[in-house]
Amino acid sequence: MRILLIIGICLTTIGLNAQKLLLMGADSSFRSAAVMLTLEGNGEIRSNTIQNAFLDKLVFGGYIDRGLIDAQEKHMNDVNMLGGNFRGNLTMRLMTDSLFRNPNWSWQVTMGSRTLLETTFSKDLFHLAFTGNADFLDEYAFVSSSGLLLTNYQKLGGGIFHKESLSGFTVSVVNGQSFDAFNLELGKLFTSAEGDSLAFVYQTSSTRSDTSVSGLGSGPGIGMAFDGVLNFKQGEDGYIQLALHDFGFVSWNNATLVGNNEGTMNWTGLELTDILNDDSTLPSFSDTLTINEKPGSTKRWLPGSFDARIMRKIGQSAFYEIGFAIRPVIAYNPMLFAGYHHNFNEKTLVGATGTYGGYGRLRFGLSVEHLFGKSVYLAIGTSDVYGAASGKGYGRDAYLKVNYSIFRK
Repeated sequence: MRILLIIGICLTTIGLNAQKLLLMGADSSFRSAAVMLTLEGNGEIRSNTIQNAFLDKLVFGGYIDRGLIDAQEKHMNDVNMLGGNFRGNLTMRLMTDSLFRNPNWSWQVTMGSRTLLETTFSKDLFHLAFTGNADFLDEYAFVSSSGLLLTNYQKLGGGIFHKESLSGFTVSVVNGQSFDAFNLELGKLFTSAEGDSLAFVYQTSSTRSDTSVSGLGSGPGIGMAFDGVLNFKQGEDGYIQLALHDFGFVSWNNATLVGNNEGTMNWTGLELTDILNDDSTLPSFSDTLTINEKPGSTKRWLPGSFDARIMRKIGQSAFYEIGFAIRPVIAYNPMLFAGYHHNFNEKTLVGATGTYGGYGRLRFGLSVEHLFGKSVYLAIGTSDVYGAASGKGYGRDAYLKVNYSIFRK
C-alpha cells in the first residue's frame, strides 16, 4: 500500500513537459486522426529543506528521532517551503472539424481536477513543532512569515486549437471544492527562564470555505478560468512555447469564514488550588489565544502559472530546451530548467533535464516519449531521479501522458 501511495503522489509536474515528440518529431500521422483523446496526470511533493525520509515518516507513520529532526534543521533557512501539486486532466480534440470554415483550427473540450498544498514555515516553528520550547528559555522563538494554503477545484471547459502547432485556448467553469488559507504575518513566542510562563505576539489572517457543501464536482465556490498554449514555430528547427494555466478566480459563498487577528497572549500556568478545591467548579482560563472569524462571501484568485520555453534542433536527431516557470503562490520560487532530448528513431524520444527552483533545489530528471503505431502516444518522466530513489532527496515528482488517436476508416 505504501508503494502505491508513493506512486500516486508521484504522478504529477507540469503537463507541458510532454508532447515534445509530437512537436519536434518527424512522425506527423496523428494529425490525420478524426479525434485525439489526451489523458494526463502530473504533480509533485517537494521542499527546499525537508528530506524524503522525514516526509515518509510524517505521512506514512514511523518514529521521528532527534537525529532525523536535526538533519532537517541543519539545512534550514529563516523561511522554508513545502509544496504539493496534484492534477489530472482529460481533453478531446476534434481533428477533422473546422473552425468557421478554417481547416487549420478546430474545437476542443477539457475537464480536470487539481489539489494544491503549500506551506511556508520558519526554522523556529519547525523546532517548536517537533521538539517543543525547552531550547528557547529566556528568549524568543520567531515564527513570522509562516502560512498554509490548501485548495481543491475542478474545471470543465471548451475552446479552440491549431492542428499543426497544437496551440490552443480554453475557457472553463470552475467548481471550488474547498479552500483553506492561514497566514501568520507576525509571530514570536517568549518562554520565561523558568519555563513557567509564555507570551505570544501574533498577527494572522485566515480564510476557510464552507464545509457543509463539499465533494468532487460540488462545492461552495464557483468561478471561471482561462488556459492557453502558444507554440510559435521557428523555421524548421524549433519552437518557442508560451503557456498560461489556471488564470481565473473562484467566488466562495457567504458561509466562508474570514478572519484577521492580532494581539498578545500571556500564559502564566494554573493555580493548583483552583484544580483541587471542593466547589466542583472548573478552573478559569483567562489568558487564551482568540481567533475571530466572520462569515461572508469572498473572491480568491486561482493558483495560476506562466511558462515559457525554447526548443531548438541540434543536428537531425536531437534538440535542446531552456525555459522558466512562474507561479504567484506562497511557496514557489521562479523555476529554471534546461534539457537535452535525443530521437532514437521517429517514434522514440529520450530526454535528460536539469531544474532549479520551484518548491525545491537543483535536481536532474529523465523522460521517455514513444508512439505505438499511429494511435497511441505515451510520455512518462520525472524531474528528480535522485529524489525518486533516495530518502535524502528533497521531493518526488513525475508525469504521465497518454494520447489516443481515433482514425476514420
